[in-house]
Amino acid sequence: MGQVMDTEQKKAWRGLRLILVEVSLGRMIISMPIMVLFFNSIGMNQSQIALSQSAFSAVMIVLSVPIGRVADRFSRRWCKVIGNFGVASSFLFYATVQGFHQVILAEILLGVFMGFSQGADEAMTKGYSEVIDHTGKLFAKRWALMMTAALAAEVAGYLAGPAIGSVNFRLAIGLTALPGLLGGVLALFMHDVGEKLVKVHANPLRDMWRAMKVCLGLPKLRWWIVGVAVTSGITHVMVWPMTIVLLAAGVPASWLGVGWVVNTLAALGGTRVARLVSEQIEKWEWLVVLMPMLVVFVSLAGMMLHLNLVTVWLFTGLGFARGWTSATVPVCVQKCVPKGMEATAMSLTKVARRLLFIPAGFLVGVAADVSAVWAMGMTLIIFVPLGLLATWRIWTFGK
Repeated sequence: MGQVMDTEQKKAWRGLRLILVEVSLGRMIISMPIMVLFFNSIGMNQSQIALSQSAFSAVMIVLSVPIGRVADRFSRRWCKVIGNFGVASSFLFYATVQGFHQVILAEILLGVFMGFSQGADEAMTKGYSEVIDHTGKLFAKRWALMMTAALAAEVAGYLAGPAIGSVNFRLAIGLTALPGLLGGVLALFMHDVGEKLVKVHANPLRDMWRAMKVCLGLPKLRWWIVGVAVTSGITHVMVWPMTIVLLAAGVPASWLGVGWVVNTLAALGGTRVARLVSEQIEKWEWLVVLMPMLVVFVSLAGMMLHLNLVTVWLFTGLGFARGWTSATVPVCVQKCVPKGMEATAMSLTKVARRLLFIPAGFLVGVAADVSAVWAMGMTLIIFVPLGLLATWRIWTFGK
């Protein structure tokens, strides 16, 4: 019996190592720093950029829960295999687009396949971790480590992207397919783990609806889903306007890639802090949502008062908040999820995040067409009240 357990634990550790590298590769989007410049080169403005991201979000809203159910019901491993190879193909297509409508199609394809590749990250990490440690402490530590490694991979991508993009934008986008190809190969060597969702209804739609009702019927989980939407959304909507903010502050266009790197290094700091306090997070759950909201509020408000080459450094607060959120919030969500529904629950968080992002991202994009200050102000108006409400409700459940 002990020998069997030892073998299972070895397989689990191997799975944790593989998924750490695979997730990190998925975050190495080489073309990210030059995408706004590429969009502008084919005649797109900030409103159209926001609409293209809304198309991506709309696909994720429609498909996240069905993909989560497929992962929970059949195979999380094969979802990752299909997703990674599909993402690679989508970026190869993206490198050939000539205008706004083709960008929309490319974003739709990315939405479909990223839904597959990322839909089981938390569930598989939790499953592997629980084979080794049932207390949940290993899961919290491994997830924080994974987010740290993923952000380090982002830095590598952001350093390479501007250099390659200075030669050719399309070359940088095409090379972004390479991490997806490698991730797909790694996923082939993983194994499925954790309990699978038991089929209750013959109709798969009714079965999916049942799983959603179970998850949304848990009040604490419901408010954590809102917390995910708000904490990830407040930094996500500023991804594309961030280029506008840097330029408005006087940062030379040739240094934009450095700005992205600095922002990601700040995110690494956020994940590092999260790792240090991972075992105490359960006692202070309400801070998980409140901390990033306060950091982003101070950062954006400071830049709005006077945007220049000194105050623009405050944008690193958005990076810190993103790192903290990515390392802490999924762990808190997974603690509330019924067995066998881990991927379904995380899919619901992605749906909530995208539902909020579509109108918020469009409004912030429209504001960015006016000025960088308007974009930052619109972000605070939308997200701060929601963040305070989610913090209060999560705090009441912990009393």
